[in-house]
Amino acid sequence: MTVLPRWVPVDRPAGLAVILLAFMAFLMVLRLTLFPGGSDDDGEILYYAQSWSLAYKTGQPPLYAWLLLAVQSVLGPSIGAVIGLKYALITAFYAFAYLAARRLLADPALAALAPLGLLACYFIGWETLVTYSHTVLAMAAMAASLWLLLRLEDRAGAWDHLWLAFAVAVGLMAKYTFAVFLAALLFAAWRHPGLRPRLLTTPFVLTLGAALVPAGAVLAMTWDGLGQAASAGGLGHADGGRLAATGQGLWQALIASLGLLSPFLPLAVVLQPGAFRPLARPGDRLVNVGRFLEAYLLGLAVIIALAIAVIALPDVRNNWMVVWFPAVFYVLLRLKVYGDSADGAAHGRRARWLATGLMVIAIAVPAGLAGRAAWAPENCRKCTFFIPYATMAERLQAAGFRRGTIVADDRPAQLAGPLRGYFPDSRVLSTRWVDYLPPAPQPGDSGQCLLIWQGDAAAAGAVKARAAQALDIRPPSDVVSVTMELAISGAPGRGRVWSYMLFDAIGDCR
Repeated sequence: MTVLPRWVPVDRPAGLAVILLAFMAFLMVLRLTLFPGGSDDDGEILYYAQSWSLAYKTGQPPLYAWLLLAVQSVLGPSIGAVIGLKYALITAFYAFAYLAARRLLADPALAALAPLGLLACYFIGWETLVTYSHTVLAMAAMAASLWLLLRLEDRAGAWDHLWLAFAVAVGLMAKYTFAVFLAALLFAAWRHPGLRPRLLTTPFVLTLGAALVPAGAVLAMTWDGLGQAASAGGLGHADGGRLAATGQGLWQALIASLGLLSPFLPLAVVLQPGAFRPLARPGDRLVNVGRFLEAYLLGLAVIIALAIAVIALPDVRNNWMVVWFPAVFYVLLRLKVYGDSADGAAHGRRARWLATGLMVIAIAVPAGLAGRAAWAPENCRKCTFFIPYATMAERLQAAGFRRGTIVADDRPAQLAGPLRGYFPDSRVLSTRWVDYLPPAPQPGDSGQCLLIWQGDAAAAGAVKARAAQALDIRPPSDVVSVTMELAISGAPGRGRVWSYMLFDAIGDCR
């Protein structure tokens, strides 16, 4: 069944790879050229990636920061390095998702439709491009783990198990919520008659054990910090007690799950309603695939509900729900099964409408980036994507700051991470991200200390108090504040005020 235009090489994975790479490269160029700043996540990870450590942001595994450190060794500490790494991982996610879809659906056309379906899921197709960091690494590992596990059905050599162990280890070191995906995936594999025998072998048990070792070691060494993060995050606390917290968490999880699958799922339901009716029994292979995906989705729903109930979690974040991405494969599977049993002409026409709708959404993504770049500067609140960091750095250099320590009050917008790119030889501290401190300078190091914040000189007292409390840095009393007003990038008529204090090295601020 042909559902995509003839110029899409559905039978040639190499041709599809070229299209995917070109599309993602185009999106990355738009992101870099139209948005001079970055999201909060971009600035945050750039701040953390100042040194090698087992613990950066409390409650987050360290692998993403390690990867950025490796990229920085080539590209330097910059928003460009962050975006380059992020878009490479997003590309890997779509590539592995396509490979998984080919094994699940055994239909090249529908497999080629899978990345378009995922792109039409809002938190995957849009938020990954502009916001997320650790999540994109976890998503790439999830898609890779799914594909590599499916391959074990007909190829289960040593290298196949090693690659699976590597993918699972990466996922667990990317984000701890990967464990939810892994539990649901193993349950689904148990329901698949072609995969169940593989789970009961010594190589697979060793694979799973080896994959758990890195994350387990990091967890053991950072367990106290993880507990503090859970307490600070308010786990198990909400107005009305435990029952209210659980109810609130379940409701948020439902809304976030539906939001993740939109607009793909509503579009598929409207254009192919027959595919969601009870179907005649298909061939044995599709039965196995259907049971596998149904078991995954059911297991996932139960695990999420139990996790929320056990810890009485009132706040569920949207990016946690990316674990639902295999639902796209399940919808495509139902389209295939329905198409095999329905009127061919009518089904083919509706399938082409769905494919056209997904391609329109794909085209809308770069258009949306361009539209946001044109509209947002005049209407943004924090304006993190359009803060004129380059102009700010020029002003600071003109004032005499060359190298030393930058102490940034990262409220409301990020300053510490983005400024690293303009002062690569300087150490950056933040009054906001105090769970990680980069290595202290050597006693003989010279340099200066720069305290910077958003706002005018009237806020100096509060900023100095936060710097003293969080970092034990106290500027001399005779240092005066300097205020600078800079235009938001893309909105010359909109100015924002930043202030700074520049003084000689003091203590560890040098």
